[in-house]
Amino acid sequence: MKMFLVDCWIPFPDSEYGGLYCVVAKDCNYALSLLEKPEHNHYFQFNNLIQEAVENAQVFELSGDYESGIVKQFMT
Repeated sequence: MKMFLVDCWIPFPDSEYGGLYCVVAKDCNYALSLLEKPEHNHYFQFNNLIQEAVENAQVFELSGDYESGIVKQFMT
């Protein structure tokens, strides 16, 4: 599993200063699918920007057994 630190893709003025999503996933595609889910994403009009944000994310390999999902999110 990997930890993806994804910068918020929602532009100003909908997101004033951006934010950060911390996602545990096996790969970029799975992280993308988690972030596109309606329960985690209320700005569907910007879904076309999620893929680039995931591709530009900082990624860390995790050791141990972790469940995939969005660990934490912070948005302004």
